[in-house]
Amino acid sequence: MTTIGFETLKEISILMHGRKSPLVEQAAVSPGAEPGPPSLVGDGVALSGAIVAWVGLRLRENAATQKTVITLDTADDSSTYTVRLGGETYTYAASGGDAAADILEGLRAAIAASSVYTVSVDGNTLIINGVKAPAYAVTVSATATGELSEIHEGDSATLRFWGLPADPVFDDAAWFRLPVEGRTNPNALVWALNNWLERISVAGLARLFIEVVETNGAATPLIGPAELES
Repeated sequence: MTTIGFETLKEISILMHGRKSPLVEQAAVSPGAEPGPPSLVGDGVALSGAIVAWVGLRLRENAATQKTVITLDTADDSSTYTVRLGGETYTYAASGGDAAADILEGLRAAIAASSVYTVSVDGNTLIINGVKAPAYAVTVSATATGELSEIHEGDSATLRFWGLPADPVFDDAAWFRLPVEGRTNPNALVWALNNWLERISVAGLARLFIEVVETNGAATPLIGPAELES
């Protein structure tokens, strides 16, 4: 049996890291909160001299179902709380000194009565997964001073890539849009459903930024410079 020494293992690890380094997250984006193009020289992710980078987008944890997280922001025992999922409405009318836990349990029980979703309580949130609805619209509301908020996973997004030159020709050189080779629209990239990963050329760039132009749910851009890949 051949033994691999520590130095060899370290070298293999360095090479593997160089080919596909850890992915760095940009801020997650939800519908209506698209970040737009970069504006600061510190936006995006530093490329550390890489000429190739891995880019990705985190969408659903499970390709077969959409997850929604509903947060009880303000508990009011005189409020009626409403969650609308895929066209169906689920409500709980708080009363008699109901606390946050009672309100969440009331909503959980209402939604759980449906065979379309699974739902559980986690702290001050409801975690909902579609069973018979791979994608579904979500709205929440409350009367009086009660407050609910929600965030749900997306299954598609339109992206643009922006680069910051490493050695600008002009002192005031700024971010510029990178074309996406081989696409019908060279300035926008549409990806659907689950997580993905792709290599793009970043030679001559100091930083890379992924703009989420549009998405139908939460989406997290990912960038990983591959320092040793050519």
